[in-house]
Amino acid sequence: MKECLFYEKKLSYSTYGSGPVLVLLHGYLSASGIWNSLVKKLANDFTLIVPDLPGHGNSEVIAPFHTMELMAEAINHILELEKITSTSLAGHSMGGYVALAFAEKYPEKTKRLILINSHPFADDEVKKNNRNREIELVKNGKKDLLIHWNNASNFAPHHHNKFKA
Repeated sequence: MKECLFYEKKLSYSTYGSGPVLVLLHGYLSASGIWNSLVKKLANDFTLIVPDLPGHGNSEVIAPFHTMELMAEAINHILELEKITSTSLAGHSMGGYVALAFAEKYPEKTKRLILINSHPFADDEVKKNNRNREIELVKNGKKDLLIHWNNASNFAPHHHNKFKA
């Protein structure tokens, strides 16, 4: 895993393979490791950039709020360090929002977008209310409940025991 500084904070990412560049962006409360099995299948055909988004995995918290635009800037920072001028991006869930923000901010660097369990539409009131409830859990020192709830919802029921740890 490589590390760099972004706004004086650690940003972690890995690179694999060779060929056209593809950035793999994980979702909320996840990390780059979710792509491991896909990396093995794609590394022969693509140069893969697989970051831990700010505040996730081995990357540090950058700011009080990690906007999609801030995370897009982090991806651009990595691409500049790697001397990459054009890329495709695949984003899972929140990673799809980051990919969309990147495409909006850096259209000249964006070749293709792949959205996985994501969409280009603004969040509805239910989604916003759920996010606000999660923020309150964290503020009240109950982040363990949030992690437990999100982990359960990230896997199909028949995989709950398998991925419990």
